[in-house]
Amino acid sequence: MINIFFFNCIAYTVKHHLCSVRETMKKRYSFAYLTSLFTNQMGRELYLGMKEALQDKEVDLTVFVGGALQGKETLCSDLADNTAYELAQKGDFDGIIIYGGAIGQLISKEEVEAFCNSFSPIPVVNISLQLPNIPSVVISNYQGMYKLTEHLISAHDCNNFAFIKGPETHEEAEQRFNAFHDALADNQISINEEFILPGNFSMEAGVAAVAELMKKPKSCLPDAIVCVDDDTALGVINALKEQKISVPSEIIVTGFDDARFAKNCVPSITSVQQPFQKLGQTAALQLFEKVNGNPIAQLIEVESLPVIHESCGCYGHQQFPFIARTENEENDDNMFIDSMIGSYQENLTINSLLLMQLLSSLEKVCNGETEVVFYNAFSLFMDNQSAPQEKIPFILNLLANLKNHVQHKFEERLLNAIFQQAALNAHSIIQRTSALAQYQTEENYNQLNFVNQKLHQATSLKQFYEMSHKLLGSQYINRCAILLYQERGKKLDNLRMTFSYNQQQLSIPSEASPICLTSIFDDFFQRGKSNAIVMPLTLSREKIGIVLLDLNNDILDLSQTLSWHFSSILKRLQTISENEQKRGQLESTLQDLQKTQQRLIETEKLAALGKLVADVAHEMNTPLGVSITYSSLIVDTTEKIEQLINNGPVKKSELNAQLALLNKAGKANLVNLGRSSDLVNSFKNLAIEHDPTQLRTLFIKETIEDAIVPMRNRLNKAHHQVTINSPSKLVAYSYPRSLVQVLMAFIDNSLCHAYKLDERGCITISAEQDEEQIMIIYEDDGCGISDHDRNHILEPFFTTKRNQGHVGLGLTTIHNIVRKNLHGKLKICNVAQGTRIQLSFPVDIKKALSTDQDIN
Repeated sequence: MINIFFFNCIAYTVKHHLCSVRETMKKRYSFAYLTSLFTNQMGRELYLGMKEALQDKEVDLTVFVGGALQGKETLCSDLADNTAYELAQKGDFDGIIIYGGAIGQLISKEEVEAFCNSFSPIPVVNISLQLPNIPSVVISNYQGMYKLTEHLISAHDCNNFAFIKGPETHEEAEQRFNAFHDALADNQISINEEFILPGNFSMEAGVAAVAELMKKPKSCLPDAIVCVDDDTALGVINALKEQKISVPSEIIVTGFDDARFAKNCVPSITSVQQPFQKLGQTAALQLFEKVNGNPIAQLIEVESLPVIHESCGCYGHQQFPFIARTENEENDDNMFIDSMIGSYQENLTINSLLLMQLLSSLEKVCNGETEVVFYNAFSLFMDNQSAPQEKIPFILNLLANLKNHVQHKFEERLLNAIFQQAALNAHSIIQRTSALAQYQTEENYNQLNFVNQKLHQATSLKQFYEMSHKLLGSQYINRCAILLYQERGKKLDNLRMTFSYNQQQLSIPSEASPICLTSIFDDFFQRGKSNAIVMPLTLSREKIGIVLLDLNNDILDLSQTLSWHFSSILKRLQTISENEQKRGQLESTLQDLQKTQQRLIETEKLAALGKLVADVAHEMNTPLGVSITYSSLIVDTTEKIEQLINNGPVKKSELNAQLALLNKAGKANLVNLGRSSDLVNSFKNLAIEHDPTQLRTLFIKETIEDAIVPMRNRLNKAHHQVTINSPSKLVAYSYPRSLVQVLMAFIDNSLCHAYKLDERGCITISAEQDEEQIMIIYEDDGCGISDHDRNHILEPFFTTKRNQGHVGLGLTTIHNIVRKNLHGKLKICNVAQGTRIQLSFPVDIKKALSTDQDIN
C-alpha cells in the first residue's frame, strides 16, 4: 500500500510538473517588431518601451529593420531593403508590432494596411498610424500641435504664420497641419497659402523652404515658421542664420518630436514632445493582451504636449506642476501621492511605493534619525529613472513639491539643508550615470573600432568570418548569420548563407548555399532569445545582404555600428574577389589575344616573305634571262666554229671573230650568274631565324646595301632614289639579319604609305657612331605621319590602310625586333616634311648586356 501510494504521489507530481511546464511554454511568446530605423532616438525609445512592458511577460522580441516600404510608384528603392520584412513573414511569431508611421511614409494607408494584413492570421498592432481595420496606437499629433500654435498666438502675439509640411500621404504630418489650420481658424487668423510650403521631414526641406520665403521682401516675412518636425526646424534655423535673420527675435521657429538634438542646439527648439517610450509600452501591452485572447481597443491615442524652449522666445520657461497641501492631515499623504503620480507619470517613473518610501524616510528624519535615511530613499528613486539627465527639471520640481508638503514638520534651516543636499545628490547621480554611460559607450566603440581595424586586415571572406568569430563571438555576439545577395537580384530568394555561428559553433559553407528559412528561425528566433535583430547590409546605398544578430544587452545600441562595419568590410572583400575573377578573365583573354596576335604576326611574316620571294624572283629573272640568251649564243657560235672547221681551211679572221663572240658571251654569263648568286645568298641570309650563333661583326654600310638589294625592283619601278650616307669602316657586333629586316620594313612602309602613284621620292639612310651606340637615321620626303597616327603607329593592329588588306602589325613586329634582338630603341620623329625614323642600338651587344647585368 505504501509503495502504491508512493508511486501515485510520484505520478501526480510528474503530471503536475508537466502541466506546469506546458502552461509555462504556452505563456512564452515570440513577438516581432518591424521598423524602418532602429538606432535613432524615436526607434530607441519605442524599443525600450516595448522591452520595459514585456520584461516580466515571458516574451521574446526580435527586431526587423528594413527601411521604408517601397510601393509601385516609389522611385527610391535604393533607400531601403524590405527583404527583412519578407524574412519576418516566414517566422513563427505569435504577434507582430509594425511601426506603420515610419515604414509607410512613402506609400498610402491602404498599402500599409495591406502589408499588415499580409501577416494574417498572426495578430498585429500598428504604431503611429491610424488604420481602420488594424488595432493602432498613435500619438495625438493634433492635440500637441494645436496647443503649440495657440501658445504662439496667445503668448507671442503671432498672426502671420508659415508652415512647412511633411509628405502628402503621411497621416501624422497631415494631422499636424490640420491642427495648425484649426488653431488659426479658431483665433480668426487667416492663412497665407503662399506660406504653406512642402517638406519631407528633413533639414534640406527646411533650407529649401527658407530659400522660397526669401524671394519675398523682408517686410513680408512671417512672424513664425511652424515646422512639421524638428529636423525641418533645425534646417530652417540654420538657413535663417545664413540670411542674418535672428531666431527668435525676428522670426519664431518651432518643431515637433522634441528630439534630443533639439534641446541642445542654439537656440533650443520649442517643440511637441512625443512620448515614444510610452507609445512602445502601450503597443506591446496591447499585443500581449490580444495574443492572450483578450479584447483590445481598436485605437489608443497617447497625448502629446508642447515643450517650450528658446526658439519661440520663452527663454528657460517651463510649466511644472505645483501640489498644494490640504487641510486634512489624515488624508494629506494619500492625496499628495495621488496628485504627484497624476502630475509626473508622463515624465518620471513614479508609483505610490516610491513616494511612500520618500515620505516615510522624511518622517524618520523628523523623528531624529539621520538624513542619510532620506538620501538612500531618494537614491532608490533615482535608480528607477531611465535617462535621468533628460528629466532633471522634473526631478528638481518633484523635490520642491515634496519639500513644500513636509515643511510644517521641519525646522526651516534643516529642511533647506536636506533638500539642497538632495538636489546636489540628484545632479551628482546624473553626472555619474552619464559619465558611466558615456564611458561604457566609448569603451564599446573603442573595442569595436579595434575589432574593425583587425577585420579590415582580412583578405578573403573566409578569413573575415573566422576573425569575426574569434574577435566578436565571445564578447559581443551570441549568434550571427550573414546572408549575401547573389548577382541575379536583391530579393529574398537570391540570398545565400555565407557564414553563421551558434553558441560558438562556426559554420562557413564552401560555397554560398541557398538559405533554409526553417534552419534560420530555429537558430536565431527561438524562444528565450530576446536580443535578436535583423538588419540590412548596405554601403553607399548599395544593398549587400542581410545580417542576423543575437547581441549582448550592453551593446544592443551598437548594432548599427556593427552593421556598418560588416557592410564596409564585406563590400571591400567582394570587390577584391570580383577583381580577382576579372583579373583571371583578363589574363585568359590576354593569352587568347597574344595567341591571336602571334598567329597574325606569323601571317604577316608569311605575307612579307611571299612579297620578298616575288621581288627576289623578279630581280633574278633579268640576269638569268640574259645568261640564257648568252648561253644560246655560245651554243650557236660553237656550232658555227665547228661547221667552219668541217668545211675546209678556216680563215684566221673568221675564227678570231667567233672566239671574240664566245669570250664576250662567257664574260656576260659570269656577270649575270654572279648577280644571281649574290641575290640567292642575300635571300638565304635573310631567311635564317634569329640565333645567338648568328651574332657577328658587320659593316653597317654593307648591311644597309644588303637591305636595299631585295627592294631594288620596287624602288626602280617607282623611280625612287635611295642615298646611303655611312662611313665604310663603321662596324658593329650585332645581328645583321635583324638589322636588314628592320631597314627593309622602313623601305616597305615608305613604298606603301609615303608616296602616291607615279610620285617620285628620295630616301636617305644615314649612319654614324655616337659613343657606344650606332645611330641610323631613315628619312623620306613623302606625305609624312600625322600627330595622331605617330602616337599610335607602333601599337598592334594600328594601320591607316585596313581596307587595302593591311593588318597593322608590320612596325609593331619591327619594334619588337629592335627591342629584343638588337636591344635598341626606335623613335618616330616629328618633322615638318616627310618621315624621319631614328634607330639606335649598341655597338657591341655582348658588352652592353654584360654592363646591364652588372648594374642590376
